[in-house]
Amino acid sequence: MSRSVKRVMAYVYMPLLLSLIGFLLVFLCLSPYIKAAYSVMSIISGNTAQTSVDETEVPDFKLENTDDETESIPYSPDMYPHLGELYAQIHCDRLGIHENVYFGDSSTELNKGVGQYAGSGIFGFGRTIILGGHHATSFAPLEYVEIGDVFTVNTSYATYTYEVYDMVVANEDDGWAFGFDSDEEIITMYTCYPFTPLASYSQRLYVYARKTSGPYLEH
Repeated sequence: MSRSVKRVMAYVYMPLLLSLIGFLLVFLCLSPYIKAAYSVMSIISGNTAQTSVDETEVPDFKLENTDDETESIPYSPDMYPHLGELYAQIHCDRLGIHENVYFGDSSTELNKGVGQYAGSGIFGFGRTIILGGHHATSFAPLEYVEIGDVFTVNTSYATYTYEVYDMVVANEDDGWAFGFDSDEEIITMYTCYPFTPLASYSQRLYVYARKTSGPYLEH
């Protein structure tokens, strides 16, 4: 190889290659925050779009028990989800949240959508339901949540609505913040806090919403 070719490779091609590699690494690191920024701008502009979901994975949410006046329906064991199962969808039109809910809160479930702590009750049980989501993706819009926001949950057995009544920022090891002592059915949605990129995430934002409609599961 001639000396001139070596110089071209050393001074032209190698810097270009290293720059490309650096750009790809930066893009991979910042892609969650780019998506979050897009979501935030959509909320501010009012042009929120529904999250697209894989329809082949979604259960049949054509509900038989859609009458809001139905106070209770019989519980059957097949209503209780298996670990890792997609068994519900959660929506908040104002915030642009449209996510699948998986039973379990490991990284596997949270990387797909919203994960439910398996030790909490399922929708309609009359107990606290714990839902977690990443602050840069599924629950990024919670940065702009307000008292009175309404969340709708669709399951294969019923539709439920919940209204936000409180929120708090607490340390990640503050067990009281999950709201297990509630005497009514609520959902507690939590995510890492603050929403600032590349910050320390030792705190969590907890959002509380009480059930306003949907049947109780008789069990």
